[in-house]
Amino acid sequence: MPTENQWKKIREEKQQRIEKAISQRERSIAYFNSVNSAISLLGEKAKFGGNKEDKIVKEFLIKWRDWFYSQWRDWYMDTIPIPEPDIQAEKAEEFREEEKRKEDNIKYKQL
Repeated sequence: MPTENQWKKIREEKQQRIEKAISQRERSIAYFNSVNSAISLLGEKAKFGGNKEDKIVKEFLIKWRDWFYSQWRDWYMDTIPIPEPDIQAEKAEEFREEEKRKEDNIKYKQL
């Protein structure tokens, strides 16, 4: 039978996993909202005779997706308090996301 301290540690670890999952879910939602916003903006632009060339469309989507996502990230960092130990994890996650965006940009440019 676990001691009181062991139960406390188990509860803390469980809470940390829940908070991390919530944070990942929020970032995922924000990322896809950014993609959808960029697509909506492109749709509005197309109504008024915007350029339909594939390369330009892809660059437009990537540019605005990143802009919408950066706006959310800036708001999130200013609004949501982040416990000190999570800051390093957040920076690592941002680095991974940035690397993924770079890979996406390379893939789109190759098309």
